Amino acid sequence: MDIDLHCHAKLSKKSQFSRSNFNNLIRAALRSGFHAIAVTEHFNTSGFEKIYELMDSYPYIDDHYIIDGLKVFCGMEVDIKEGGHVAIIGKRDDVSSLHNVLSPNLNKENYPSIDYLIKEAKKRNMIMIGAHSYRNNKSLSNLPDDILKQLDFLELNGKDYKKSHMVMRLAQSLNMKVTAGSDTHYWLQMGCIRNRLNAEANTIEELRKALSKSNTIIISPVIGLKVKAAAAVKKIMKQFQRVSF
Repeated sequence: MDIDLHCHAKLSKKSQFSRSNFNNLIRAALRSGFHAIAVTEHFNTSGFEKIYELMDSYPYIDDHYIIDGLKVFCGMEVDIKEGGHVAIIGKRDDVSSLHNVLSPNLNKENYPSIDYLIKEAKKRNMIMIGAHSYRNNKSLSNLPDDILKQLDFLELNGKDYKKSHMVMRLAQSLNMKVTAGSDTHYWLQMGCIRNRLNAEANTIEELRKALSKSNTIIISPVIGLKVKAAAAVKKIMKQFQRVSF
């Protein structure tokens, strides 16, 4: 089962949610040969609820939606006070519950601490992935080892593919597994990187087990082109939206 664990349903945090953009994401995933994706939109994006209002119009079986034959797992990407992001994947109701709990912490001045986020995610038995560990100076890689080890996985992010050796070295030092996430905001980036599992996963626990035991990360030979093309189009579209809205 091929799965992308880090996909966005919106172009940016401030952009309006677009059904056509979401549909393009689904179609791009299917064209790229994916069997599943996880939608991990930013927890403090505008109109977060609209994403799930749309997905609720599709069948929800086990712990995922079925959209045009694609398995879509639920999640969100959370900024933490210490710096860095954590991608959380879980059951639909647990994502909603956690989002409600974090609702007082949506602004930069009061982001949740990593300890608090881990505690709340563990209550709900959610998968926690340390996202783009070396994105900037305030990244997850600066956190203490004992904190990082409480996460389930570290992420090899599609946008940061040139830092893959750093991510792998950090994971090895912590005896942790690495998962892949494209960080797609615009459909052109879909397929730049993927997880290939030897087992099918329909529930959160099956997904966690498969990622732990049988995951192979595959990087597209044209990853650089995909990332640059998506970034260029995203920049133009964001400028257009600012003018339009």
